[in-house]
Amino acid sequence: MPTVVRIHLHPLNNNSNFKKTGIRANRVPILISNAAYRGINIIQNKIMKTKVLSLLAMMALIAASFASCSKETADAEQLLATVPSDASVVMVANLNSLLQEAGCKVDGEKITPSEAITKAISGANGDQLSRTLLNGEAGIDPEVAVVFAEGGYSYLAGTLASADKFKSMIEKETGAKFAKAGDVEYCGIAAVKGNRFWVKLGNGNIDPERVANFAALSKNQSILSVEGGKNLVTVEHDMEGWADIAGLMNMSGIDFQTRAMVQVALQSVFQDPNYIEFYADFEKNKGVLSATVLNGKGKAAKLLFPGDKIDVKAVAGIGGNADILMAGAVSQKLIKDLSKKVADQGASMVGIYLQALSSLDGTFAVATTKDNGYLSGFLTTTGENTASLSDMLASAMGITPVKEGKTLRFKKGTMSGTLDVAQGAEMMKGAMFGTVVSQPFGNGAAKFDLTGGFMLVPGDGTLSIQVRLQAPEGNKTLLERLIEAN
Repeated sequence: MPTVVRIHLHPLNNNSNFKKTGIRANRVPILISNAAYRGINIIQNKIMKTKVLSLLAMMALIAASFASCSKETADAEQLLATVPSDASVVMVANLNSLLQEAGCKVDGEKITPSEAITKAISGANGDQLSRTLLNGEAGIDPEVAVVFAEGGYSYLAGTLASADKFKSMIEKETGAKFAKAGDVEYCGIAAVKGNRFWVKLGNGNIDPERVANFAALSKNQSILSVEGGKNLVTVEHDMEGWADIAGLMNMSGIDFQTRAMVQVALQSVFQDPNYIEFYADFEKNKGVLSATVLNGKGKAAKLLFPGDKIDVKAVAGIGGNADILMAGAVSQKLIKDLSKKVADQGASMVGIYLQALSSLDGTFAVATTKDNGYLSGFLTTTGENTASLSDMLASAMGITPVKEGKTLRFKKGTMSGTLDVAQGAEMMKGAMFGTVVSQPFGNGAAKFDLTGGFMLVPGDGTLSIQVRLQAPEGNKTLLERLIEAN
């Protein structure tokens, strides 16, 4: 089974009606820029500060690791049948798998929170919704849950093992009583119909009429009628999802200019980009998140440029320890295709840089430290006309590369960092471009070394965007460590 994960965790409002402390799920967009060391900082600042615990309590929202063929699959068709076809984002979570990866024990409807989660929900960062959903006596069936965004609002939907227990817990937390509108019972942000529940994520109480409409959708009115939505029926990973790119940008509130730039960028790289498909999984100490762009037919959008793969062995050959490792694979065909496209648009600085890079042909890599700027790396070339490339390196880095056959090698100082370059190179396996960084994560006793990488991974004429995470071997899973470090 491929170790690819597709992600785009989208903004759900920051507020909740659970005593003003409820769910916070700020944006978790595709994270980690290629600006090297900012990688893990972005994960920490953007993902962790959205309260990993709340995301887990929503049963769907932070995921990372290598896909495992041993995971049990779950069937989400009945829940997806209640998601409108015009939903802009849909995420399906395998609750059983997620909870167990977080160290919880799941026995039927009984959920016993792990030590990490118990501490988190009882601490200052805990919130009422987390305490309710992870109570273990909330009557929730810990199999599958769905999070979706529609009509400007976001919802969590799931199945109940005991509607009475669920309603009792909600009433206890809100201090209000359930009322009835037709077949729908509602209280604050929660609603129940039969053995299904819905929770509104964000400001305001849930609308029982809206819930009644969700429950009464025909198959042709639901997300099951949309290309891409059908793929979510069988949940083979911890979390899977689908999003409409245009709807996603509308929800994000980004300005028109930025939206236009994103569209132009996507259309420059992909043929007919319309949707994003994503999934995520957890493993003991590893993690991966990935997004794949789909076309209007729900298939992986064609990559408009050739995609090669990094020579991992060559990158590992740099050796030593660093803080940041960056590498890529650039073929002559890619250089020529890009040069032609840029030339068709007239003279530009990009064209000048491409001319200087015209001798590149293969893998390039650089390992560096964050404090003193020491570095070591190489560029693979055609072996001809490398003077411009050498001059560019000398100007940008203040070092003159040494030519060894078709390779230009460069080095400045002796690196001393926290990232084993060979380990970082291995994390780039299968990627076209990658950045790997390593730094301590969290505070106090929960602090641990986290290695994270941002990758562009080519497939059969396609391209996936991945974030890969790795922690040292230990007694606790990566997810448990992330929760403790929050």
